[in-house]
Amino acid sequence: MTSPQGITTLSRTGTFFIGVGLSCALLLVQNAGAQIDKHDAVETAQDSDAPTATLVGFRMTGPKTALVYVNLTEVVSVSSAKNQNSLTFTLKNTKVKVSNNKNPLLASHFGSAVKSAQLIAAGKDTQLIILLTRKAKVSSKVVAEAGGAVLYVTLSE
Repeated sequence: MTSPQGITTLSRTGTFFIGVGLSCALLLVQNAGAQIDKHDAVETAQDSDAPTATLVGFRMTGPKTALVYVNLTEVVSVSSAKNQNSLTFTLKNTKVKVSNNKNPLLASHFGSAVKSAQLIAAGKDTQLIILLTRKAKVSSKVVAEAGGAVLYVTLSE
């Protein structure tokens, strides 16, 4: 058994490092949260008037049919481009104001042609990028709905 003085010193040292470590971690977490909140809250006059893409969603509508959709605050003009393994839909003059809505929506576990869907800022526009696992027939439309609009992208094999 070690002396009480040795144990006290070890305990104080261990507590000090743990205390400092936890304090720093909490400070970093608090600051990170504050930065995210500030980033999401920063908005110019032009951004506040721009249509907003509020979320991207995915749903299987049949055994070989999937639907990717984007909720919008209003009807927007959309153009599309198709590559071998991806689809790009450009939502004109549209913003994504909440950074969490830019995270990819992973859909590969559902067995559809959709690997993922993600909203990405592209200057004044927003792009919906859909990565594909295989070829699919694609149709899209923007539909005005109460409180805004929805971009529907249907993929069938």
